[in-house]
Amino acid sequence: MIQLRAVSRTFSSARAAVEALRDIELHASEGEFVAVVGRSGCGKSTLLRLIAGLLPPSSGEVLIDAAPAIPAGSCADANSKAQVWPTTPPACPTHWPSTTRPA
Repeated sequence: MIQLRAVSRTFSSARAAVEALRDIELHASEGEFVAVVGRSGCGKSTLLRLIAGLLPPSSGEVLIDAAPAIPAGSCADANSKAQVWPTTPPACPTHWPSTTRPA
């Protein structure tokens, strides 16, 4: 089961903060089909990255089978401050995409 409880995600820079998602609630049971649709820039990819555990929420909980999608102390958790990625590479090189991995 996938559960999102009051999930929000904000991206911050020196100039501004952009609220990508606000107070999202989602409950998808095993075997249930869910489609994420919307216009460009509405937060679809951010939502999927949160569910995949690639990005931590700014607030709220993302649970997969009742466990956090990003366990405390994991690489993604440690990189939660690297919001400009891939310009700022994450601290865990094993999670770099091949296009940004140093030679």
